[in-house]
Amino acid sequence: MSNTLTSNPIIVDTAAATVLLTGPLNITKIRWYDSGADIAEGDSAVVQDAAGNVIWAHRMGGVGTVADLVPPVESSFIPGHRSSGLLVPTLTHGTLHIYLDQARTQVPVKA
Repeated sequence: MSNTLTSNPIIVDTAAATVLLTGPLNITKIRWYDSGADIAEGDSAVVQDAAGNVIWAHRMGGVGTVADLVPPVESSFIPGHRSSGLLVPTLTHGTLHIYLDQARTQVPVKA
């Protein structure tokens, strides 16, 4: 598959070391889906702004631990997190859905 950067939510299924979108963006929610039923202990996902600052990160814990969450893992940002862009350098398995506040986001531009 490939990343879908022109929809809301933005759908990321492939990590990249390059900026996916330039901003400003207003991120309201990030949801990590187990799209292939393959997320396992130790898997991780990281979302950063264009400068490399971490916006959101999660590492799947082991069975029976406090960190053990069954996907989808979801975080909401109220009223939204302002970001200068979007970078997903780490996504070991699954798919990220990144929701934007349309009213507070300029039209994202593919980097």
